[in-house]
Amino acid sequence: GEPDFDTPDHIKEAAKRALDEGFTKYTPASGIDELKEAVCKRYAKDYGVNFDVKNVIISCGGKHALYNALLALLNTGDEVIIVAPYWVSYPPMVELAGGVPKIVHTSESGAFAPTVEQIESAITPATRAVIVNSPSNPTGCVIPPDVIEDIYELCRARGIVVISDEIYDRMVYESEPFTMLKLRGADFSSLVVVNGASKTYSMTGWRIGYTIGDESLIAAMGRIQSQSTSNPTSFAQKGALEALLGPQDDFQRMLAEFDERRRLVYEGLNSIEGITACEPKGAFYIFPNFSAHYGKRTPSGGTIGGSLDMGEYLLNEAGVCLVPGEPFGSDAHLRMSFAASRADIEEGLDRIEKALAKLE
Repeated sequence: GEPDFDTPDHIKEAAKRALDEGFTKYTPASGIDELKEAVCKRYAKDYGVNFDVKNVIISCGGKHALYNALLALLNTGDEVIIVAPYWVSYPPMVELAGGVPKIVHTSESGAFAPTVEQIESAITPATRAVIVNSPSNPTGCVIPPDVIEDIYELCRARGIVVISDEIYDRMVYESEPFTMLKLRGADFSSLVVVNGASKTYSMTGWRIGYTIGDESLIAAMGRIQSQSTSNPTSFAQKGALEALLGPQDDFQRMLAEFDERRRLVYEGLNSIEGITACEPKGAFYIFPNFSAHYGKRTPSGGTIGGSLDMGEYLLNEAGVCLVPGEPFGSDAHLRMSFAASRADIEEGLDRIEKALAKLE
């Protein structure tokens, strides 16, 4: 998923200047200090929290940041609690780092938000970390701050690290942006925050992410990074620097447009017979439930057995692409992005309704 808006011009111009000025060589493997300082300033301005550049590492995108954090944190057999529906890469990254994913399933009736009781029941002596993603990909769920605080306090008391994937932190529609670093008593010994430039600034292809955490963890991640990718692209770092410190107007315009689309797709999906959808409170995804149509026959004689079949049917019959929910941990659902024009969303909804009406 990525915004359909272009990277703002002032960010592209900053990268062009860097190229013209010859900023094309290696940088420190963990990123330039100037960009780390910009991360510190952005969080101080947006959230009123303060930390040092030693608590920051710049990586080649948010996925790279999260993977390096897992490599640095996990020993073989360590369990990591993952809330489902989840971003598809979480379980494989845990496994690649030698860990064991422990899935906690949430419900549509609970707006896909976990409870502290669910997290507590999943904890074992082998639990090393819990991954929290709010706002969520794929559901658009925003976990209430009091629930996040309860989960954090539970984990801190048990010596478990909370990994907070905050790549969509500022993409919220009915609440204020939130970071776990704002929690009372937030402590880097039990908290790692992952973020990046991709979503907020529509810089998905630039591959700039960052991690905020304990100095020893950040140093370990730096050693891992120096032996794998080395530094993030030099001039992309300069673009990210401008993104963090420059004007934020383009993001605000993008967010306002996403909000309009969010309302359109939420109302549209729930008006289609046999579909239910929770209202997304953040990000740019909605996760509708198509399971009422499972078991039905297609015009060509096939059977809709689950989300993979439904995704294939909608693609072939209606020319609409939704991502099956099975890889996200919920086969009843499919993910729909509203990173598309309102006209395309309306056309897509109409096609979905007509295709579903052909099922028997």
